[in-house]
Amino acid sequence: MSQRRCLFCGEPFTGQGHNFEHVIPRWLVQEADLSKRTAPIDFPSKKFSAAMSRIGGRSCETCNDASSDLEGRARIAYVKIRDGDDLSPSDGRSLLNWLNKIRVGMWLWSLDIGKDDYGITPKFRINDRMAHKDRVLLAAKYPPGPPMKGLEIWGATECFVWSPSAIGFLINNIALVSISSDFLVNRHLKKLNIRRFIHDSGDLEADINLADEPGMRLEFFAAPFIMGQVILPIDLFEKLGLEMTNQSSVHPGWGEGPILKLNGKLEESDRTLRSIPLFEGNRDAHLILMELYLDKATKYLLEDFLACDFTKITSLEERKRIEELAHKFLTQTEVDIHRSVVRYERLTGLKLPV
Repeated sequence: MSQRRCLFCGEPFTGQGHNFEHVIPRWLVQEADLSKRTAPIDFPSKKFSAAMSRIGGRSCETCNDASSDLEGRARIAYVKIRDGDDLSPSDGRSLLNWLNKIRVGMWLWSLDIGKDDYGITPKFRINDRMAHKDRVLLAAKYPPGPPMKGLEIWGATECFVWSPSAIGFLINNIALVSISSDFLVNRHLKKLNIRRFIHDSGDLEADINLADEPGMRLEFFAAPFIMGQVILPIDLFEKLGLEMTNQSSVHPGWGEGPILKLNGKLEESDRTLRSIPLFEGNRDAHLILMELYLDKATKYLLEDFLACDFTKITSLEERKRIEELAHKFLTQTEVDIHRSVVRYERLTGLKLPV
């Protein structure tokens, strides 16, 4: 990165050994035949194509070794999805961690190459967000074949640059949508009253309690395979009556819940993940649905953000700027949702419950 800091831990390089970390890992470059493929990059001041095999940044040797271990476990889980084998909870956790890495890594890379357009200095790195917020994975698998070779990236928009909370990938015949945010899963497992305050630093202060009525909820109709995990400060697990399976090994004072199979309402449906079923219907229509799910999640996260209390931001000008930017992205997301709905209905003749 231009600041000469590790992509993972954020420590500055002061002579210690470092490596180039591939955000799109080499095994995926080989799996999806990406060695000679590029991704279109559209910034306000420039448009260009970036080699997918070179998306990444510098990492220190310790973090690079840990990343290599994660990549090995993620590849095993990916092959199980590809081959129709059952996923274990360990596989699920590896996939969720891996997608945390890719999502934040792509964001950091975007900030670096787009520094002249956005001028955003990252306040966190990959390790800061690795297994530190509730996370959800939506997945679908389609029949393989020559038309399904390569990698598509969904949701790498200006909104993602502003808040890297949701992104999607179509890897050959496997679609993956990664979503991560505070309280995303636990507020669907329990009825919660959540009050949040945004500070000048951008930090979030939250007051969370059990409630009589459900708060904001996210729902995926005709839901694909969904898994999720609750991640909270340890004391909140007992307070909210949620199960904690282990203390975090990287975030002191935090705990992790079990890897759960979720239904379309993000409620627990099973503790056994099993295999991801092969979708044999209208593939093109279902891919539109997967992109629509990503847009619905983005809309939910923006509305959830706008429900925060901004009064602790002392500058009225800055408060207005943040809220206006969030409303701008919300409007654009609603346009994207409408376009996807129109595309789907034209293709299938079916009406969507949006």
